[in-house]
Amino acid sequence: MAKPVKRHTHCFAPGCSTGYVSARKAGVKRSVFTISNDEDRLKAWQRYVSRGDKLFDRTAVLCELHFEQCFIGRDQTHTVNGEVVKIPRGRPCLTDNAIPSIFPNTPSYLSKKLPQKHSSRTSRGEVLGKKRKVNDENELPSMEHDSSLDVTTNGERVPGASCTVEKLEHMKGEKLPSKYWSMCLLADARNAVAFTVCAQDGDSVWFKKLVLCSAEDTCYHCVVFVQGKFVKKKWTCLM
Repeated sequence: MAKPVKRHTHCFAPGCSTGYVSARKAGVKRSVFTISNDEDRLKAWQRYVSRGDKLFDRTAVLCELHFEQCFIGRDQTHTVNGEVVKIPRGRPCLTDNAIPSIFPNTPSYLSKKLPQKHSSRTSRGEVLGKKRKVNDENELPSMEHDSSLDVTTNGERVPGASCTVEKLEHMKGEKLPSKYWSMCLLADARNAVAFTVCAQDGDSVWFKKLVLCSAEDTCYHCVVFVQGKFVKKKWTCLM
């Protein structure tokens, strides 16, 4: 007989404090949920839960903050004498098609908007999103020039709307702190780059340190994670 999986008691989502000592001392109580035994459902959650140091697995849990309310069942419905009666559950549960998509303590591009309800569904109830055109992961987004966003540098005009994207591109040539650091572009966030330090844990490789830099208009935003925990963030504007 297989041994039961020992699950964590704190939320796996980056930057979330649910289940940690600090939250318990503050009296914060939130429901946490585990993934079902469905392998396809596990892979779907892994695509949505973005954490730099490790991959979501069956020992991990997520709290209610990261799900839309339509996915959380808080009542049991019964029909008594022809009338529908709702009884609060002792413990909330997730619907079979629940997907985590809300991550308030991370950069906005990590919170992914789910497809609308009219989208097609599989036999398992999983929502299917629209197919996206496959692009080269190294291709930078094309941005139309707006002269109102130009800035002046040493007496010359610099395209403001594209300067932050170009800055991220120039980071390829930046000297990194050591040979253990590397840089990569993100396929699902084309205005961002990631600087990472990897470590090995058995057969798995995870990000020990992660710095995410993203471009927005004439500013770029850097967020630092160490072992999956948020450390600090910084905005730098070129105007």
